[in-house]
Amino acid sequence: MANTETEDQQVTMNKPRRVPILLASSAIFFSMLLVALDRLFLPGRFSVNEVVVAGYAPDVDPAQVLGAVKGMGPTSWFSVDLAEVEQVVKTVPWVYGVEVRRKWPGKLIVNLSQADPVANWNRVEWLNAAGEKLVMPEAFTDDRLPRLFGPMGRQLDVLRTVISLTAHMPATWRLEEVALTDRGVWSAMLKISNLPNLITVRLGKQDLEKRLKRLIQGVELIQSDDLKNFREFDLRYPNGFAARFNTTANGGNIVGKIKNRDRQDG
Repeated sequence: MANTETEDQQVTMNKPRRVPILLASSAIFFSMLLVALDRLFLPGRFSVNEVVVAGYAPDVDPAQVLGAVKGMGPTSWFSVDLAEVEQVVKTVPWVYGVEVRRKWPGKLIVNLSQADPVANWNRVEWLNAAGEKLVMPEAFTDDRLPRLFGPMGRQLDVLRTVISLTAHMPATWRLEEVALTDRGVWSAMLKISNLPNLITVRLGKQDLEKRLKRLIQGVELIQSDDLKNFREFDLRYPNGFAARFNTTANGGNIVGKIKNRDRQDG
């Protein structure tokens, strides 16, 4: 019995001595780990040594993408902020979508999608089909795209109106310009195939599609040779529309009297 009690006391006395040893070992291990991690995340240590531009974006200049990433300054491959890289690359002309990922060792893969402009906005910006403003080259221009004008923040409303009106138009008609004033009044510049001039169309504030259909029905009654004499259609009437002609044209011989000329709105 005496021997057993002595052995129990020895075991009990030996146990606490292991705790400081384990704590010391753990402290040394974590210290070494922190030092190693610190060295890994330091700029210049395991730095990004290659940037690969991928995806389908034929008009994007890869050199500008590489320059944008390089302009962020030195950084560790482990600590580089991928979201920040994506935002920086989005400032490059023609870039729309960006996805960046790491690839060992020291490589970044930058996957791009290209901007697809569908309209000009207030002469200084370009929009895609979702009404989002795009980053385009300063000298970019495309006469095939409509020019849209309107108050700040209303670009999507104007774009949707263009799409809606175009859906009701003959294939030979095209909206060159569509404008929305601060008062909510719509107007457009219309191009009819084979005519040398643009025709101003005053749409008013409401029932735009209905008024456009009325115009289409009226224009179908006009001889094609006479259309070149028109310079403006005013659709702000409940049952018809008014027409203005070039100074050399005899409007009375082209269209008859327009019924009910009381304006419906401004």
